[in-house]
Amino acid sequence: MINIFADKSELNLKSVFKACILIFGQYNHNLPLRICPTQSVAPVFKILKINEYGLLLLLAVLLFYNKIHSQELSEPQIKVAYIYKFAENIKWQNEKQFEVFHIKLVTDNADIINEFGKLSSTKRIKGLPVKLLINGPLDDIDKAQIIYISKNKHNIYKDIYERINKKNILLISDEYPDKRFIMLNFYKTDDDKIRFEINRENIILHGLTLLPDMVLLGGTKIDVIKLYEESQQKLHDLQGQI
Repeated sequence: MINIFADKSELNLKSVFKACILIFGQYNHNLPLRICPTQSVAPVFKILKINEYGLLLLLAVLLFYNKIHSQELSEPQIKVAYIYKFAENIKWQNEKQFEVFHIKLVTDNADIINEFGKLSSTKRIKGLPVKLLINGPLDDIDKAQIIYISKNKHNIYKDIYERINKKNILLISDEYPDKRFIMLNFYKTDDDKIRFEINRENIILHGLTLLPDMVLLGGTKIDVIKLYEESQQKLHDLQGQI
């Protein structure tokens, strides 16, 4: 019998994986595995026994699991996955009448376009096929349910925002600085993690409904009152300089 001592908080997949690695070299001794808590926790805990064949199978599964989850997603993959999640957690006024789900991409980022292309060919949104409207004239934005504007297209952001004024279209931006004009906006944290912020009032203004799970995705709500006060203060400061 080999005893692996671990704190209760560590008795998870990671600790079992470490235990399997440790014992792998002993598998031919037909020794069962016992995972025991340390003295700091209750002495009675579930005991897991695995024979040599079960151990090898478990180790193989855990090694595969570890390999899959150790692969970091690229920034375009994360953003595209987020946008698909956004679509599932927003309700459009007439979505029951949709036959195709349109996403307008306003970006020069080839990686973003490629990721959208790969995902749209296999994954539906709200049970509907996804059609991408990639760059080109802005005349087709009225067809879109979602418009994504990348960081390098901030120069035309205001024009698009005005074009979809109060229309039932979700606008997703990338690090757009003026929070008064965003709906969903990607940003990066100090440790380079991708997050998003939500301007709920702008979303409601466009006839869209946020479903409860949206905030669970990790979004930060924008304080519109604070934004208004900040804009008024800027205006006051400018007037004081005249």
